Amino acid sequence: MTEKCSYHPTKAAWWQCAQCAKSLCPECIIQRKGGYLGNETLFLCPKCHVPATALPAANMVEPFWQRLPRIFAYPFTSLQSILLILGLALLSTLFTHAGLLGLLFRFIPWALMIKYAFEALRHTAEGRYRPPPLTNAVLSENFGIVFKQIALFFLLILFFVLFIARLHPVFWAIFGLAVLVGLPAMITILAINDNLGQALNPVYFLGMAARTGWGYLVLGFFLLLLLAAPGALGYAVIRHLPEGVQLFFWLGAQNYYTLVSYHLMGAFILQYHDRLDYPVDMETLLASTFPGGLPNSARTEQEGSAAAAEEALLQEAAVLIQEGNLDAAIDLIEQRTEGRIAHLPLSERYLALLKMRGRDAAHGAHVPRHLDLLAAAGERQQAVALYEACLAGKTPPAAAADTLFKIAGWFNDKGDAKRAVQTYNHLTKNHPGDALIPKAYFRAAQILHEKLMHSDKARQVLTGLIARFPDHDIAAFARNYLKQM
Repeated sequence: MTEKCSYHPTKAAWWQCAQCAKSLCPECIIQRKGGYLGNETLFLCPKCHVPATALPAANMVEPFWQRLPRIFAYPFTSLQSILLILGLALLSTLFTHAGLLGLLFRFIPWALMIKYAFEALRHTAEGRYRPPPLTNAVLSENFGIVFKQIALFFLLILFFVLFIARLHPVFWAIFGLAVLVGLPAMITILAINDNLGQALNPVYFLGMAARTGWGYLVLGFFLLLLLAAPGALGYAVIRHLPEGVQLFFWLGAQNYYTLVSYHLMGAFILQYHDRLDYPVDMETLLASTFPGGLPNSARTEQEGSAAAAEEALLQEAAVLIQEGNLDAAIDLIEQRTEGRIAHLPLSERYLALLKMRGRDAAHGAHVPRHLDLLAAAGERQQAVALYEACLAGKTPPAAAADTLFKIAGWFNDKGDAKRAVQTYNHLTKNHPGDALIPKAYFRAAQILHEKLMHSDKARQVLTGLIARFPDHDIAAFARNYLKQM
């Protein structure tokens, strides 16, 4: 089950703080440069300001079987990979002469494709979702991995000839099945460790299959389909093409399915990297997951420095408060922060000072910001109490949409269904274009029907939701819920 962010319950968590046990998504985490040389990216808990522990990648990446459409589209996401697939197919087509020289010229394009496929596997395993660029390093460095794969197949065939072929055909079938089951693990181990001995060692490849369980069987099933795909495509389509281009298209299909197969194995490694002891760099995974920049692009080292500055400011204000200079403390906070307080303790102190000094206008203006900070920190009791105080004064605070969504849920959790619906209504009224509107409508309808017994009103809300957001994911839930009412 996916671990969700403590502050954004609809988003997957990427880290967990060992000190406060909060689960954190990229919108919450603070990035700061540090470490022994000062150039390491640290991911800090926004509450405790200590390094958070990265969760396994399986918590934030889709299972590879759910990414199959994108896995099949992988070669087409880069013009260079398309040109390589077609170019190597063309080269192999041109050199069809018999003899050693012809075999050599056909081997070179095949070997280049395998080398590129291995690089794609490693790129994917590191969390990079685009094919590697066609550089000299990608195509030539560590080319020994290709010959190790050849040796892997050669040794398996040799073992069969020397030992299995002399036995009853039943053992042939057993050996063939064992190779089919173990081959993905062998190639994966070869890619991870670059060690032929480990790839052939049953302790290693059977251990990998055991550690990854059903995921490995699913991988093997799809790889078997991909292995048969070029032949099936050749029989169904390519054999009907003109004879002069049949070989080119068949070789192109082989190259395409080879790249897809290795990319699929890379996605498998990424998903199970913690079980395979394969390190994943969080910066690389973040950059691939959010190619347009992190959703909290401002929450970087600068924000970490700002948090430390606000902590120091809180201490300065405490000195003025002890001296009885409350107005001076208020002025100091306003001057330093320019009204953009991001530190919860400082915000709490500022709000208390405003109330003590009777600055009602400033107090009311800061309440929404303080509510946002409370909700982000998961301080439900304080957030609900402050919101109720505002409602008692007939002035619902103009907090952020996600803040109101959380507070409505907290009202519902504590049994105040009426106030929960009011808060959802407040959200939909003050943030009409927000992405949370469909969910707010659906939650309000559930409460109206199940807890307040206003089923007619709930039907109206659900009908309006479906009419306004017919293509939204939650519309299907709304239709089913209507049928069950």
